[in-house]
Order: sequence, then C-alpha cells, then structure tokens
Amino acid sequence: MEFSTLKLIHIISTVLFLVLYLLKTILLLANKTEGLKTVTKIAKVPEMIISTVFLVTGIWMFVEVGAIKTLQIIKLIAVVASIPLAIVAFKKGNKALAIVAFLLIVMSYGLAEMAKKKPYPSKSVETETVGAEANPIDFGGAVYKANCTMCHGEDGKKGLAGAIDLSTSQLDKTGIIAVVNNGRGSMAGYKSTLGEKEVDAVAEYILTLRK
Repeated sequence: MEFSTLKLIHIISTVLFLVLYLLKTILLLANKTEGLKTVTKIAKVPEMIISTVFLVTGIWMFVEVGAIKTLQIIKLIAVVASIPLAIVAFKKGNKALAIVAFLLIVMSYGLAEMAKKKPYPSKSVETETVGAEANPIDFGGAVYKANCTMCHGEDGKKGLAGAIDLSTSQLDKTGIIAVVNNGRGSMAGYKSTLGEKEVDAVAEYILTLRK
C-alpha cells in the first residue's frame, strides 16, 4: 500500500474516532442516558473497526518509516490510555473519566501535529566510521544512510511521508543545505541535530544521486 494512501486512511479513521468519542462524551455530560445507550449499541461494531484501523495504520506508518519520534511515543501512550478509560467511563457513566479520555485523544492529535515539526532522532556519524581519510562524499553517504534513507531511500527515490525524489531535484548544494537545516513541506529541519560538517557532507552526497 502506498504511504500516502495509508496516511489518508489513518487520518479518516482518526477523525471518525474523535467525532464518535466527542458525541458519546457530550451525551454523557448532558445526562442523555438513553441516547448514549442507543449510540453505543449502534456504533459498537463500527467503533471496533474504526479503533482497529486507527491503531493498525498508525503502527504501520511507524514500521514503514522505521523510526519514531519522542512526541509520537507520548501520542501512542495517550491513545492507548484513553481507550480503556473511555470504555469504563461510558459503561459506568463516569463523566470525569469521559472528559479525561477525550482530552487524551485530543492531546494525541495535538502531539501528532507537533511531531511533524520535529526531525526524527538523528544519528551522528564520526569520520572514523568511514575511514581515517574519508572524503566528503563517503562521509556524506554515511550520514545519508543513517538519517535519510528511511524516507528518501538509498537511491533518493523512495518518496515516503512526502519526501521528494532526490534523483530529480534541481536544488544546488546551497539549496540542499538550506532544506536539510530548516526543513521544507513535510520534512522537519535538522539544524539542531546535525552538525555543519555533517550537513555539508550529506549535501555533497545528495548531488551524486542525480548521476
């Protein structure tokens, strides 16, 4: 399955998941007991399907990328914690738990949005790992392999999570350095996580992917 399709399914399931829990929470807070029972009964199977799709696609995307950010870990914990809390809240009619569960779900969405602006954990590559006399291309290749292949692939054409095809990019070295440092589109900047030497070397290497 294409990553873009997987992401779209995840977004749709997330919205449905959020809307359903919002509706049930409102009914509980408004003391609409019969309405809550009716919605719970009608939505029982759809809710199970939506929840499963929501969780499976989320985990699937992490597996596809092969890395996870700290904020994404916190998001997963919030989602996993919200589900049993919500089940108990709606079953026992506990308004406080229902509010906590809904806030956890909303928080998980906010964390996901915040995570988009953060780079994946970078892996520093020492010159010694590619030979004592390593040239910028060799060093840049090591930095690229450690930090960029998850989205761009070894040949620059993978295109995961909105990554551009580096083999057809028209950016010069200065432009590449700017994107690596500051980010662009769905890519977060690595200025705070990769050193100047690493960024310069990886830019040199990326230029070779066009040959």
